[in-house]
Amino acid sequence: MTTDITELAQREKFEAWVITQICISKITLEGLRTPDGYRNSTLSGSDYNLMWNLWKAAGAELVEALEKAQAENTAGVAGMAESYETTISMLRSCIAELESRTVKLPHRNLGHPKLFLLCPFPYYDAEDMEKALAAAGIKVEAE
Repeated sequence: MTTDITELAQREKFEAWVITQICISKITLEGLRTPDGYRNSTLSGSDYNLMWNLWKAAGAELVEALEKAQAENTAGVAGMAESYETTISMLRSCIAELESRTVKLPHRNLGHPKLFLLCPFPYYDAEDMEKALAAAGIKVEAE
């Protein structure tokens, strides 16, 4: 199905082709133009109306092929979107499960046990933290 703009563009392209192939001036060709096609001209011996109808038929076939390809593409995209939505849903549930995990932290230290130094602020021992995270199933990687 062609729109007015599409038909106008097809007509412009057709007229440009006719001008180059038949060596007729643009003004003469525009004078032969009617709302539905072209009047026959005895000057060039060409049936512009027949050529215009053939041109439109070829254009209609191209438009039909394009619409068919777009419909197939839309169907493929819809299938991919459904697949992506399933993957996103699965990943959201994994994220929710990971976020729901709790880790019981070890007791905070107030000083270094080997040096008997008191620290001005409490801290967690790195090894104790890694053990607590490993017990919760959280893997820790050093950078």
